[in-house]
Amino acid sequence: EKWNGRGAGRFGSWRRGFTAEMTEKFDNDKNINPIDGKPFPKLGWSAGIVKIFIESKLSLLLILGSVLLGIMALLGTPREEDPQIIVPVVDILVEMPGATADEVERLAAMSLESLLSEISGIEHVYSMSHPGWCLVTARFYVGEDREKSLTKVFTQIQANENRVPHGIRGWRIFPVDIDDVPI
Repeated sequence: EKWNGRGAGRFGSWRRGFTAEMTEKFDNDKNINPIDGKPFPKLGWSAGIVKIFIESKLSLLLILGSVLLGIMALLGTPREEDPQIIVPVVDILVEMPGATADEVERLAAMSLESLLSEISGIEHVYSMSHPGWCLVTARFYVGEDREKSLTKVFTQIQANENRVPHGIRGWRIFPVDIDDVPI
């Protein structure tokens, strides 16, 4: 077989087995299937995008630009070995001697949870009730000022002391630091 400049060579022509009419039709119209002479099906939108990138000479430039931007973003991202994340958390220990865990939950924990939920900046309030006492924890959003958050809790509780159910001996408010939590 002779070299015709169109793929014939050591391994033979990719057109071997095609008639001259089929080859001519394929050369003139790239959307016609040379085997059966029918048009190729229309490409979908994703295949169209792939075709644009395959045929475009800017594809390599776009890929290199994306890689360079990624490297610059990686180098520009600040890193710390031990980052300080500020998440203000407040624990409130409520003492209610002689009460069962259900009574403590119903009278002290639930009312204190609803009272703390009214404070702006609180993400979540949850509690644990035991016989004679309960622990209510209020967690503020990440980045809230710790001192302002504590002040809001103290103010809210002191402003609503008249709503405290009978039987509660007292409460203590403990700010929780992220370093206080064991790993």
